[in-house]
Amino acid sequence: MLATAIPPFAVQLQDEIEYGDKGMFRKRLVKDEKRQAMLICLQAGIQIPEHTSSYSGFITVIQGRGVFRLAGQEVVLEPGVFIELPANTLHSLSATDDLAMLKVVDSHEVSVQSPDADLCK
Repeated sequence: MLATAIPPFAVQLQDEIEYGDKGMFRKRLVKDEKRQAMLICLQAGIQIPEHTSSYSGFITVIQGRGVFRLAGQEVVLEPGVFIELPANTLHSLSATDDLAMLKVVDSHEVSVQSPDADLCK
């Protein structure tokens, strides 16, 4: 069976940043059968409480500042910070300034339109 070719995709992440009217914005940039990449933007003051996710991923900070707690350790978020997020690891997030991140995770279904959906999933 031949796999369907996925067309190449390129975007300037800075041009895609927006914060939405509820303080948070998520945009799926690309998804295939193995992984997906999402742009996550949080206005200053937004907090995501401690939780776990059943899949692994990576986060790269594009813009802004915040604090990411990962397995009890505090990581200061600033542009260029890269985080490995192992599956089933406790984590939380607090945006001290407007914060934009690229998150690449194992592929799964997420409704990107739902403002109540967990942003760290």
